[in-house]
Amino acid sequence: MNDINLLYCFDSGYDKQTFVSIYSILSKIEETVVNIFIIHKNPETFEKYRLEILKNKKIGNIEIYQFDKNISNYPNLSKKHVSEATYY
Repeated sequence: MNDINLLYCFDSGYDKQTFVSIYSILSKIEETVVNIFIIHKNPETFEKYRLEILKNKKIGNIEIYQFDKNISNYPNLSKKHVSEATYY
């Protein structure tokens, strides 16, 4: 049995979509442990989803890291189709 490691980088605008993505993956794999690593601007907004995901027997670990870097030196994102999370 091999572990699968997944990395997600997002902000609270994608909490629900990420939850659906993770659950979709968990529903399709067999006999594999999934470790999930998340870089998030406000990890507390994902907490209810994290608790739900942890109920799945295929989850090995979920680690959430808060993105707290200064991105002021990056190109301006105002009026663009991408968000700050693009830089995570």
